[in-house]
Amino acid sequence: MLSDIFGGSVNQKMYLHLSRPNTFLITGINLALVLQLAMETKPPTLERLKVIVEESRNAMKLVEFESIGVEDKDFFGEDK
Repeated sequence: MLSDIFGGSVNQKMYLHLSRPNTFLITGINLALVLQLAMETKPPTLERLKVIVEESRNAMKLVEFESIGVEDKDFFGEDK
């Protein structure tokens, strides 16, 4: 199961179902995590879920604008 915010109302409701076998809850999700889970070919184990969660954390980056002095060129490097 996936929820957006740890401790939020959806997370609290889902938590009640964790006693079921092979039931996991991941909170604070991002698109990288959802896509990775969707591409899994077999039901993930707890250990596999831990790897997927860590990989999705590493996918988060702050992208900042950095001028490199070539604003007069377009995406393909040609003059505008």
